[in-house]
Amino acid sequence: MKTVFLLALAAALVLPACASKNVTVTDQRDSIQKMREQTLAELYKAKPETKAKIGTAAGYAVFSTYGLTVVFVGGAGGKGVAIDNATNKDTYMEEGSASVGLGLGGTEVRTVFVFNDAKALDDFVNKGWEFGAQGQLQGQAGEKGGDTSASTSFSKSTEIYQLGKNGLMAQATVAGTKFWKDKDLN
Repeated sequence: MKTVFLLALAAALVLPACASKNVTVTDQRDSIQKMREQTLAELYKAKPETKAKIGTAAGYAVFSTYGLTVVFVGGAGGKGVAIDNATNKDTYMEEGSASVGLGLGGTEVRTVFVFNDAKALDDFVNKGWEFGAQGQLQGQAGEKGGDTSASTSFSKSTEIYQLGKNGLMAQATVAGTKFWKDKDLN
């Protein structure tokens, strides 16, 4: 069981890194910015009130995450950007997670973090840990299908919104996720 867990975590961390080795830093930044813009447009369409929340928040972060869960273990990895609204500074980041719980499937999820105070944003960018419990049911391919997801943050100063993309996933897990600065893109 421990071996499967470690393999899932390794795959989640290594696969996104392998896919990005043949593109330039500028291409990677542009791709992340395009993903950010598309994700925010989708979020604003689904929940118009979030535009004002993000505009008045200390900052926000947007991530695209690819994950795989097989029976009791799973892993995920992705890239994103955190934006400090006071300075307009972008910090490019990576993420990796391992999860334990019942689930089966693979998926892409876009996550938007809204930091209601500067300390929460600073902690996220410089310390990077977010630990949460999650339940998700998703079946989607492009614009067809839909998803239901809920996430819980253990920080009252951070709101989290998830948008399902492509994939099929049913899970109820407890996940430990690490977010860190991308040394190659900053």
